[in-house]
Amino acid sequence: MATSPITFEGNDLSEFDATVTDSGDLAAAGGDAALYGSYGMAATIDDTNVRRGRITSVSNWSHLRFGFYFDPNGISMGSGNEFVIAAGNGGNSEFLLFLKYDGSNYQLMLKVYTDSSSSKTSYVTITDDKHWVEVEMERSTGAGNDDGYGQFWVDDVSGAADASTTGLDDDTEDFDELDFGATESIDAGISGTLYFDQLTWNNTGASIGPPAAGTSVPPLEYHYRHH
Repeated sequence: MATSPITFEGNDLSEFDATVTDSGDLAAAGGDAALYGSYGMAATIDDTNVRRGRITSVSNWSHLRFGFYFDPNGISMGSGNEFVIAAGNGGNSEFLLFLKYDGSNYQLMLKVYTDSSSSKTSYVTITDDKHWVEVEMERSTGAGNDDGYGQFWVDDVSGAADASTTGLDDDTEDFDELDFGATESIDAGISGTLYFDQLTWNNTGASIGPPAAGTSVPPLEYHYRHH
């Protein structure tokens, strides 16, 4: 079972629990793909097929926080095009982190599924460069409590999230899987290669932050909440 962090330093995808590579379009690589260390993950998009690495060690969690290095790397997208770069799944999608192009800039947006509908954050503009992206998801603590939320940060996790959605009724939506890559909803006409590195997660909600030069990300700390 995958353990945090996934670093790709073996120059392969073996740290994932499962992969869909779409004939090699998802692969470990050095060079520009190495956003930290010597290797990272490259996801090449040349069609609308899914390509993703899957983590199953988040099974039945109600609180999930994860961070990763991400670089859109000049991927070609038409105005309004979007696709999912990270997702929480449990048979059905529980949350989706979208990359969108608005005609001038890349943007990130988090969509969270509730017990009966869904809720979206605002869009956050990012540059065509390397970023540390960190997402926190908390399921509501019981039926009718409406205290679930989703939020994310780009590059700075020391203060308030860049975007969030709160007051969610999603107590039946425990996490089961965490996917990275071009995981779903890939609009036609998108092409290019984007990069991921240092995929890190916990179930405590503790801030992760990018690894400092010459250090490794702390291992996963298990902390179960009963309700």
